[in-house]
Amino acid sequence: MGWDGDLKSILVVAALSLIAALSISSASILVLLSKADALGCVFWRLFITSLLLTSYTGARSRGLFKRIACDKWLLKASALSGFTLFAHFALWMESLFYIPVSYSTTIVVTYPMQLILLDAALGEAPSKRQVVGMICGFSLLLLLLTQGVFEALDLRGVVYSLLASTAASAYFGIGRVVRRRSLSVLEYTVPTYGFSSLIAFLYASIIGRNLFSYSPHSYAFFTLMSLAPMIGGHTVINYLLKYLKSSVATSIALTEPVGSSILAYLLLGQEVSMASAILMIMVVASICLVVLSKESS
Repeated sequence: MGWDGDLKSILVVAALSLIAALSISSASILVLLSKADALGCVFWRLFITSLLLTSYTGARSRGLFKRIACDKWLLKASALSGFTLFAHFALWMESLFYIPVSYSTTIVVTYPMQLILLDAALGEAPSKRQVVGMICGFSLLLLLLTQGVFEALDLRGVVYSLLASTAASAYFGIGRVVRRRSLSVLEYTVPTYGFSSLIAFLYASIIGRNLFSYSPHSYAFFTLMSLAPMIGGHTVINYLLKYLKSSVATSIALTEPVGSSILAYLLLGQEVSMASAILMIMVVASICLVVLSKESS
């Protein structure tokens, strides 16, 4: 798929963006509903996704594994990307146990703003329209966050979310560089997710965490995490990284606080004020300005 600003391209990008936005919005809710700890959610989400994509890749093209194994640059980049992905998930999921979903997701999705610097370094400075959309979206998210200033937010959760945001910017930044090499999305995601799940397993082993003692209920939600936020969310965004600037493709994540907050209210009883709801709608509007810009190539 190329991006030339025509109606077909706009519709394809809009459809994929909608799938990614809806998928990642379910992540925080699935973590909390799984009744498992953060590290368990990280490992099983990544491991199950790796199994699914590896099986699909093997059935579709066995030669793909050989190309991946022979590309030392790709393996090194995937290992680094896998580490940053693990750090992002581990820190962010841990934050969910300290602060409400709406605030955790609001803080963590500020990474598209950081990626504007990478786009500029790659000679892909955002257009004025995109800059306006990003500034509006980021400003509105900050306003949303101020709704909780007078609430007793746990500082640990805020710090975890901020660090997770930085890790995410590194993860998607690496992905953008790798995907520019004309690699397929599977050539990048299969080794990256694999390395990330391995890092999660090694970390759990070092700290003495048992990753195989969860209930069937938890494993069901681990599988849902793999299918929705991982394959439908992260993998779709990684696909778009080849055709859109990293700050544009990842700005889709700015809709996560909206969807997550709605789901948190419906399923977890975490209330959202009218003011917050209005701000969330405005965030979605600002994202549309960024993602559907004709200058997104």
